[in-house]
Amino acid sequence: MIRRLIKMTRKFRLLQAIRLVEMQTIRARIGRGRLQQIGSNSSPDQEPIRLGSVAKARFAGSEVEEVTEESATPQQGFSNQLIRIQTSVMGLTGPTGVLPLHYTSLLLQRQKLHDNAMTDFYDIFNHRALSIYYRAWAKQQIPVSYETSRLIGERPDRVTSLLNSLVGQGFPELQKRTSVPDQTLLMFASLFSSRRRTASGLENILRICMKIPVEIEQFQPQWLNLELEERTRLGSRDQEVITNNQLGRSAICGERVFDLQSRFRIILTTSSYSEFASFLPDQKKLKVIQELTRRYVGMEYDFDVQVKLSGKDVPECQLSREQKIPARLGRNSWLRSRPMTGTTGDAVFNIADSA
Repeated sequence: MIRRLIKMTRKFRLLQAIRLVEMQTIRARIGRGRLQQIGSNSSPDQEPIRLGSVAKARFAGSEVEEVTEESATPQQGFSNQLIRIQTSVMGLTGPTGVLPLHYTSLLLQRQKLHDNAMTDFYDIFNHRALSIYYRAWAKQQIPVSYETSRLIGERPDRVTSLLNSLVGQGFPELQKRTSVPDQTLLMFASLFSSRRRTASGLENILRICMKIPVEIEQFQPQWLNLELEERTRLGSRDQEVITNNQLGRSAICGERVFDLQSRFRIILTTSSYSEFASFLPDQKKLKVIQELTRRYVGMEYDFDVQVKLSGKDVPECQLSREQKIPARLGRNSWLRSRPMTGTTGDAVFNIADSA
């Protein structure tokens, strides 16, 4: 990319040219020590770019006038090349410069005599002003700040930190605790930041992460066992408090109750048997579904996972060591005497069984 920048200089804008050079230098420096970014608090001789102003009496036709590659000194140690960019933006001299025009005339006279001392002196200030100008621009550009922080490997940029807080992992101690990449959760910050947890929100999260059709079936029936102190019993002298003993109000007959509100089902529709097998309880994908669902709905709901498979993809049940995916009762084995039609949904896994 730097070679292309040198050959087609006038097709690039200044800020984009600086960004390309800085990104290229960061990639070359990965694993070889800290890089001093342009416009930071480091000394200019430790930066990979030199910015200077073009001294001309005419108005420039492009922001970048010239890009050259020079050899770095041994003290600069960041790479073997130094990129020098000559620009017509924000210079001290020239038709748009802040100094009077006779300084530009004097500068051109000295350059005709091959005396660049005055040019180099002005470029000390030009380089710093342009560096701060670029850093101020990059700070407000979300893609640029995100890309830079990811390459350098330092603390995340400001927007990423805000999204981490919305998701619930703002502190470093709360990050990298699950098999789900933290960056994956950031795209769902709007869903996690809302106090309302909806079935459609969970469908969107699982469908995007798993890349298969997902459906949430609510109000799944289940029996809930009652603790001993919650059951209806006749009072005795040993009991100080007697509860659930009012007929028609709180009395319960039995050791369990029927519930329709605290359980739901996640239905996955697979397109092949190999994809079906990737969602078995001992596979990583089901673990990811468990963590994503728990992260979104919390611990107060129970759920199971139903994996559907087209009847034409249902394999024959064979007991053989040569099978790539062995047959297991209750998971991926069917007893059939003829080809199946439609879609089978026999595989229902309680999420507790996949731990």
